[in-house]
Amino acid sequence: GHNETLTANVTYRGIKIEVNGSVITPTDAAGKTVEPFILNGSTYLPIRAVCEALGCEVGWDDATSTVNITSAKNVVLKAGAGAAPMKFDAAMFPMEGFSGEVNDDPYARVLVLGSNTKTAIVSLELVNASAEAIRICKEVVSEKCGVPESRIWVHATHAITTMHAPGEQDKNEMYLKSVRDAITAAAEQAAETYQPAVMGVGTGTCDVNANRDIELNGKWYYGLGSELESNKTMTILRFDNLDGKPIGFFISYGIKPTCIDNVEKETSTRKISADVPGYACVMMEKEFGVPAMFCMPAAGDQIPAKTAMYYELDENGEAKEVKLTVEEGIALMEEQGKVMGDDAIAIAKGITCTDKTPEIAVQNTAFTYPTKAGDGVVTIEVSGMQIGKDVAFVGFKPEVNAITELQLWEKSPYENTLLVSFLNGDQKYMPDEKGYERDTWEAKRAGGAVGCAEEFVKVSAELLRDMQAGKTSDKTSGGQTGGGSIADYYATVEFAGIKWYAIDKKDGKTLLLSQDVLEKRAYHAAGGDVTWEESELRAYLNGEFYEKTFSNEDKAKIAEVTLENKSNSKYGIRGGNATTDKVFLLSLDEAGAYLFDFTGVTVAKDSEGNACWWHLRSPGEAKDVQACVTANGQIDYHGPTEGVTDPEGGIRAAIWVTLG
Repeated sequence: GHNETLTANVTYRGIKIEVNGSVITPTDAAGKTVEPFILNGSTYLPIRAVCEALGCEVGWDDATSTVNITSAKNVVLKAGAGAAPMKFDAAMFPMEGFSGEVNDDPYARVLVLGSNTKTAIVSLELVNASAEAIRICKEVVSEKCGVPESRIWVHATHAITTMHAPGEQDKNEMYLKSVRDAITAAAEQAAETYQPAVMGVGTGTCDVNANRDIELNGKWYYGLGSELESNKTMTILRFDNLDGKPIGFFISYGIKPTCIDNVEKETSTRKISADVPGYACVMMEKEFGVPAMFCMPAAGDQIPAKTAMYYELDENGEAKEVKLTVEEGIALMEEQGKVMGDDAIAIAKGITCTDKTPEIAVQNTAFTYPTKAGDGVVTIEVSGMQIGKDVAFVGFKPEVNAITELQLWEKSPYENTLLVSFLNGDQKYMPDEKGYERDTWEAKRAGGAVGCAEEFVKVSAELLRDMQAGKTSDKTSGGQTGGGSIADYYATVEFAGIKWYAIDKKDGKTLLLSQDVLEKRAYHAAGGDVTWEESELRAYLNGEFYEKTFSNEDKAKIAEVTLENKSNSKYGIRGGNATTDKVFLLSLDEAGAYLFDFTGVTVAKDSEGNACWWHLRSPGEAKDVQACVTANGQIDYHGPTEGVTDPEGGIRAAIWVTLG
């Protein structure tokens, strides 16, 4: 052979590759997209991506400059697992009632699986995973483990005794660094341990969970001793190497990590903990010496049987909330964590791994359903992952109840169907019909209308049947992408001494969005449930702010417009009546439409030049929370932790004006 340098003109024209009717995104070994091209009338495709899509393995021998392709029938299962603790900077605290003291470290864990294709599951022992945290996890795991980002699932266990992503930029950067450091260490370990493997499945029972819904004086509360539905089944996947030594475990059991809960939040003496499932995972890891990952399945109404916060009747027969101390909560957590850990270890030891050649398939779909408020729709994304003929995962964002899990098990064509909630984000509760009839805690906080959970079962079962039958068409796509510059698309203008982006034109008028945050103010300082129509911020913008900011000449150019205030499509919270405004904030829909491709430029600075989060007028995850854009420029359907009373929210004003 010899080396020769040639110059050629190639044509890129957005060539698509379909395998068995499914469009694939070709990537290299590091997970980076590789685009096909045309040269001298011939079309060239990346061989690695095409072969892997066909179920083949591809290798490169640098010494002989040889591409080695192994046909699908010779492919065997491979697995790797990693785990690392998330260590949070002391400078982040106090926040959300946490003092900074750690009872037990929350972990980031990674499970990488490969056969005919490669996929990965990430479990973060956090109350939820922010958009930035999910992005970091996907980038790191893709780089370290060679898994395309589209095939990486990121799950948060919903451990209540951990923090949300901070709203302040400096603290958020510390938070994200902790996530990045942990996921990097876990991904590197998963890559190092990735090797030929065999898989086994084991099931058993564990009696530390319970339904939390209890009826007191004709109303429903969360409490202890409920006799309502509870799924006691624990399912464990075990992955061994060819010598019979474990590589890693996956644990599925219907329990929400809320034993310690929010006790002592008012005194800022909360302690960080991964709660009952985290304790059980550490027990497993000490026993077997390899990572053990927990993902929360259907646990909307499933909590530890003993908790530090609950309702009961007082001596007068009235419902009252009981709060134990943090130390009492920790004791209950450790007691139940040990039971869960002992049961998991017993099940794991009884598993015989025999499946060497399970085919892996990943699919996605989605459906819309009316909101609970009846003024819009919620979109529910559903993902499926098949590991062999007997095991399938169903991933989704909302919290569902035990009944829903049992209903899906009945309809699933797979022997073992494992649910994974809080997948690639989170969403409001999605209770079953009985929950709505009872008007339970979950129903009060639901996003979709009655029947949404039943529709989820129907759609999920159809997805599973299609996946098992080999129908691999992907029905959805999405997510914030891009990163171009607004300056490339939107002009910058000056009006009333303020710099604005001109982001739309209609009927001779221009929609202006302030380039930076003009000031900081709470959405509704009085607190409580509120819509944009009733908010103090709307009154301020169309009153005092309007009067002090614009001259009479300016005011003559500003149009009064009617705004549609839609529900939050993720959480189903009602947006309220249409309003007529001169100065307003962007809605979730408007921010998505105008700023979707510019995640790097949605970052706005305050008067001191620091990036900060800013308000949207749409509701967030609850009636007393507004949606926002984070300090890192991500559109946040959830909203700030402190909700409408948070005074640190930035104002990026929007106006429709007639410009010369």
